[in-house]
Amino acid sequence: MTIFARGKSQIYTAEFSDHGVHRRVSLDTRSKKTAMGRALQLEVRLAGGEAHQPKLKAITVSQAVQEYLDTKRLDNRAPRTLNKYGNELTNFAIFAARHGAGNLNQISARLFDQYRASRKAGRSEKSLYTEAIIIKGFVKWCLNREFIPRDPLRGCRLTKPPLIPKTAPTLEQINILLENASTERRVQFAILAFTGMRSGELKMLRSCDVDLEGGWVHVVAREG
Repeated sequence: MTIFARGKSQIYTAEFSDHGVHRRVSLDTRSKKTAMGRALQLEVRLAGGEAHQPKLKAITVSQAVQEYLDTKRLDNRAPRTLNKYGNELTNFAIFAARHGAGNLNQISARLFDQYRASRKAGRSEKSLYTEAIIIKGFVKWCLNREFIPRDPLRGCRLTKPPLIPKTAPTLEQINILLENASTERRVQFAILAFTGMRSGELKMLRSCDVDLEGGWVHVVAREG
């Protein structure tokens, strides 16, 4: 453990490693003698196996969600991803507040299980799993930002649902669909069926992306 006076105020600070984590703790004194005594007391507690609990600012789940989404915007996450994260975490924050857990430090494994149970009706196993992963990732981010002293969901194990193969329509079924579709829809359905293009990619398609002579349809990402 090392102590030294910091900044203009010359308040002594202790630096040490706590279970592999670098810590810096203010000793709240300008007296070197007092600082040494307090550092010694802290060192004795750490040597006895007691982990240091940093002073954490009180923060609500809603505030943490907003900060989390802000960092995801800085990471240039896609708008669709941000909306997905935002909707799920907002729902969780509202549920937590209604159950007396408005602050981050009130989140528990039991609350997490209750929330998952409340979302079960009308949702697939895959959707429930994805929602739970979003919340666990958010809580882990809060731990890394030192908003909470520990991860209350660390022991919550999730089982990834098995992949259910999706059937593809036969050529005969596609032809029946095209025969009964309007002119505009017929073109759209044919492009989707015979290129494997996704609906979102079709929405971005422009005439300049279609090379009739070369026989290519170019999928081009566009702003927004």
